[in-house]
Amino acid sequence: MGSAECVILAGLTDNQKSYLRIPPATRVIEITILSEVEKQLSSLELPKREELRCRSSEVLEALVLAHRTGKRLVVDEAAKAISESSTKGNGIVVVEAVADASTVLAINYASSVGAGVLLVAPLADHDGQGILKSIELWKRGDDRTQLEKLKDEVMRRIGRACFAEFDHATFFTEGLPYSLVLENCIPCCYVHLSLNPDLFIIDSIIFEKLQDIHSAIVFSPLFFPDEETSTLCGFLSRNRYYVRSLLGRSASLASFDFHAQHFPYALLHICSHGGEVDGYEMVEEFVDRDGNKHTVQFDEVIGVTPVPDNDKIVEVHRKMFPRTLDGFAWRSEELSQGQYPEYVIAQMWDCMRRSTGTRKSKGKVPMSCSIACVDSIHQGQFHVLASHRSPIVFNNACWSGHEVAKFFLACAARAYIGTLWAVENEAAVTAARVFYENVLTEPVLYAMHKANKALDKTNSKDIYIYWGLPWLCPESC
Repeated sequence: MGSAECVILAGLTDNQKSYLRIPPATRVIEITILSEVEKQLSSLELPKREELRCRSSEVLEALVLAHRTGKRLVVDEAAKAISESSTKGNGIVVVEAVADASTVLAINYASSVGAGVLLVAPLADHDGQGILKSIELWKRGDDRTQLEKLKDEVMRRIGRACFAEFDHATFFTEGLPYSLVLENCIPCCYVHLSLNPDLFIIDSIIFEKLQDIHSAIVFSPLFFPDEETSTLCGFLSRNRYYVRSLLGRSASLASFDFHAQHFPYALLHICSHGGEVDGYEMVEEFVDRDGNKHTVQFDEVIGVTPVPDNDKIVEVHRKMFPRTLDGFAWRSEELSQGQYPEYVIAQMWDCMRRSTGTRKSKGKVPMSCSIACVDSIHQGQFHVLASHRSPIVFNNACWSGHEVAKFFLACAARAYIGTLWAVENEAAVTAARVFYENVLTEPVLYAMHKANKALDKTNSKDIYIYWGLPWLCPESC
């Protein structure tokens, strides 16, 4: 908790509070129910402030305005409508207003860094997968209508906002590629709304202050005749980084899995093949605890690697992708209307994990993005990263900005750079060179912006996406 004079615990159970380590001299205020808020906080003797009254339907817009004007927010259904805009600031934070605390978190973050706020409509449920599909059909199928569809989704939200007036933009989103549509007119970064954005911001703050361990991993199976890895290893060494090089035969699945999780590093650079891989179709039946019979159809992707020190045994890495449950498409509105109890979904996953049925080969499995190792594929199924640190990851592989990105971010990477589609080899080398030429002297955001702009005249224009915060500085990488 650091040197805080007072800590407020709101709505926490005894089990949740047991994880906290609060210094003995710290004053603790506990709030268990909403009606206690005003009474408990009154003991802090906060300065009296003018009230800003708002209707409950406009509480988010009013919160933005209350931050900017320093007023106390009061919900009052008889209040006048909010008419003021709150997009003033050096930077702008665009927030998809999802129906949970993530939106409030994003507004509070914007206020803390002096940025303007633009609240926009959230994506439809689980439409992040649809975004990836649109990019795939555009790039692999040369379907320009899919690009127009993406542009419509973005412009419908940001309208006539003039981004050129700001120094940088941060997008709290579930996957909509705003920077692609805006053509990176200013430096852009992202925070994923469905991947614990509160912990993501806290990790960025904490590890910004911790002493740098100055170590890095450079991973490449050396699939490309021309790549950035040898130059990068030399560059990092000259800047006094301890570099663990996993190149060529050393770039195995087992080696990558161990080092990515347990070696203490501040920076991980990946140069490899990425994207969706071939897998299998499977169908299984199971009976829930109420005796009801269900059928699940799913895809499966498998990676195998020899167990270290025992070449007679291989370790199998499996990832399952549900497609239908009882004939309803997974995550569809029809499935949600079926109101399946949570235990049925849990039993479904258990059935897939235990499956020993017949596998039918199929082509590329949607959403199966992975990292190619010299002997197999790694699917990003990590438990921790960098021995419980919060590293920066540059995954310079094709299609690395989507599903694989989620695994790294969920495991506490505080910054992640990936690609929105298949990157050309020459473009990948150029982007890495420009990025590392600048990242030790300016924030990651601006180094990545320069790397993107260096590709403006190539087919890889605007391909890179940066999941991270704008103030992340090179000293901490």
